[in-house]
Amino acid sequence: MRALSLQGYFRQAKAVIFVYSITNSESIDNIMHWSDSVSPQRLQFVGTNIEILRLLVGNKSDLDDDRQVSTKRGKDTAENLEIAPENFFEISAKSGDGFNELFEAIARKVVRSGNTSAAGEKKRSFPEDKPGS
Repeated sequence: MRALSLQGYFRQAKAVIFVYSITNSESIDNIMHWSDSVSPQRLQFVGTNIEILRLLVGNKSDLDDDRQVSTKRGKDTAENLEIAPENFFEISAKSGDGFNELFEAIARKVVRSGNTSAAGEKKRSFPEDKPGS
């Protein structure tokens, strides 16, 4: 049943960003659970055959004094999850450090992979698109 519910979430996804807090070691442990849900094999099972970019992101890099998850552990986790080294980032949502690099990397990789909406794809209709709405 859970696999079927994933189809709706990931059917048109171009990228999945797994985020953990560098100040909470439990949060990186939880990534293993979620990563299994978005493994390439699982996505094929639920009918999503496109390759989805997967990234691992350690947040709160501005709180280095409170760090519980080393950068090495983050990189090792990415390797265990078969996430490419260049898809591992440490950022700070608070200060913005690393944010541009993260989203520029996502944009480059999605465009390079051709994993974008195809020309001629049916446009979604929204109520505000209809005349008289």
